[in-house]
Amino acid sequence: MPCISSLTTSPLAPVLETYPGETDLHSTKVYWSVPDRLATGATIEYYVLRYFESNGAGNANDAPTQEVTINDTEMAVNDLAMGQLYNFQVKIVTSLGSSDFSGGCLVKTLYNKTDLDLLREEFGAGIDQVQQEVDDVEENIGEITADIGEIDERLSKAEMREATCGYQLQFGFSSPGTLTFDRVYDEVDSSSGGELQTNGFFTAGITGIYFITLETTASLDKDHLLYVVLELSSGNYAADQVFMLSGNNNGGNIGDQASALRYVRMSAGETLHISLDPRGGTVAIYYTTLCVSLYSASG
Repeated sequence: MPCISSLTTSPLAPVLETYPGETDLHSTKVYWSVPDRLATGATIEYYVLRYFESNGAGNANDAPTQEVTINDTEMAVNDLAMGQLYNFQVKIVTSLGSSDFSGGCLVKTLYNKTDLDLLREEFGAGIDQVQQEVDDVEENIGEITADIGEIDERLSKAEMREATCGYQLQFGFSSPGTLTFDRVYDEVDSSSGGELQTNGFFTAGITGIYFITLETTASLDKDHLLYVVLELSSGNYAADQVFMLSGNNNGGNIGDQASALRYVRMSAGETLHISLDPRGGTVAIYYTTLCVSLYSASG
């Protein structure tokens, strides 16, 4: 005998929806429609509505799931938590089988701020404002501290002093050499650490602008010249290092009283000295004074 079998397709799940204005502090109302197609001969027996607290993606904090059997296509749900998001799902049960639960319909109940909530918000805003003011004050303090540090540094540099002089009574020479001194004087109590030695070399104690002065009387015979050169160990100012020039083009011997001055920038530890270069024969200098002073300290 032939084998006769029958197949029944499960119904589709109903589609859930809500309407504006029907969700309150502790309740909401959900609706669904009968699926378009049911199996031939199938009759609707009931619907199962389930819902649970949700975090938007699933069950929030493993909250318990509520299930309700209903014969209608709508239901008012009460006793919900205030300000809570819920996930609603529904399935249909027929005489020939049941559907799966529908996809979730998310509903959030309204929230009514209590006096305590309002108080918390008020104080919270006040605390935020106070915190912002504290942050602003701390920022201002930081800026003021930085300014004070810069001022202290400038004052410290301004307080640094240097004024030293070397003296040479007389000095005769016929070949290039370095101006040396019989004596060296510190005209102020130096705080910059600089030093002028009798060998003619001055060493800068700090980086800054230095003021150089030179006074002398040169004894020159006819056609004799004296080049006075300011030399720095860094090689700076090499293009214009001639500091002073004396000469005699008139015959006989003359005493040329000469002086020169200029500012130079020196780094800490850098040295300077005066080179003497006679031309035409022996030249003598008398009562020579070289002074070096710190004009302005810099970084």
